[in-house]
Amino acid sequence: MTECEYKLEIRQTPKTGRETGTTKPYLKSLIYPMLAIKIVFPTRKTREELESLNYFCHLVLLSADGKEIQTLIKNSIYAKSLYTVNFTGDTMVSGQVLNDPVDGEPYIFFVFPEMAIRVPGEYSILCRVQNMFDLDDPIQEITTVPFKVYHHDQYVKPNKTTQLTKSFLIQGVRSFGICQMLKKQVED
Repeated sequence: MTECEYKLEIRQTPKTGRETGTTKPYLKSLIYPMLAIKIVFPTRKTREELESLNYFCHLVLLSADGKEIQTLIKNSIYAKSLYTVNFTGDTMVSGQVLNDPVDGEPYIFFVFPEMAIRVPGEYSILCRVQNMFDLDDPIQEITTVPFKVYHHDQYVKPNKTTQLTKSFLIQGVRSFGICQMLKKQVED
């Protein structure tokens, strides 16, 4: 294995969310704000150089302390040996070249606009990045700070969208849930 030539930076981490429950798996509920991870190379790369790279990021849901994987949970409806998915939505994405609104420069970002967690609790997310076409390139990992997912009766929906989220939407990142939130902000 070679040493990794880049660093990961979490530009935006989830702070809260609303559980979707296990009975209606088709319902999507947003984790807010959307998770955004940036690759930082030791030397500046042009947009063209960045677009030629092929990185992807896969997420694993963890307990708040990072010690237990929570992506699958025991299904209380069926036999104890069966599990159900606790973490749904966009949990693996390819990198996108987007401008960071802080410095206006292009970077590779991994943006997760729509994720859902079915069971209330405190969680963190392990983000694993690797080059799709270079298996000798080591996997880089970074973990979010813990955040809380509330039962739907206790959840207070955020009324503002972050500047980073707005910037990414303007640059072409698509998210049905976030677009609905922005539409409501304009109407209010």
